[in-house]
Amino acid sequence: MGNRQRTGGGRTLSRRELLKGGVGAGFLGLGLATLGLPTLSSPVEAAFVQQEAESPYYYKSEGGKLHKVAPLSRIKDYPKRFTVRTSKRKIAVYAFAEKKKDKTEYYVLSNICTHQGCPVRWNKGNNFFQCPCHGARYNKYGKVIRPPAPKPLQRFEAVVKEDTLYMKL
Repeated sequence: MGNRQRTGGGRTLSRRELLKGGVGAGFLGLGLATLGLPTLSSPVEAAFVQQEAESPYYYKSEGGKLHKVAPLSRIKDYPKRFTVRTSKRKIAVYAFAEKKKDKTEYYVLSNICTHQGCPVRWNKGNNFFQCPCHGARYNKYGKVIRPPAPKPLQRFEAVVKEDTLYMKL
């Protein structure tokens, strides 16, 4: 029988006939899928937009609880890494101080890249955060300066009490 295949009804098909039928069915399926795509695109697109808006790599609020970052004497004018213990987990953050006219403003940023959740590192020599996984970069304030990160680093509200920096989560 060389290049003939037997079908369920006893009829035999050549390889050419078998391939023609398979390829034709494939194109038919592709055509039907394409026709249905416009009706599916809105829910699919909405799901991706929703996920990006919420950023799965942002920490969820714990009701505004204060968590100790470090004594003010350890906060520098460049981002420095600290480990913060919350009631649920340990969080790595970067904190720094910036002197303005008559006051000092404090910043506390997450060290989690918003692209795929890798830990970013501060590059003091070049003055930016960099993700080692896919090369995303953020400026000192967490703003994206080089994709693929879709969102800025999460910023936490900084609170100073009795010479200690706290973050609100």
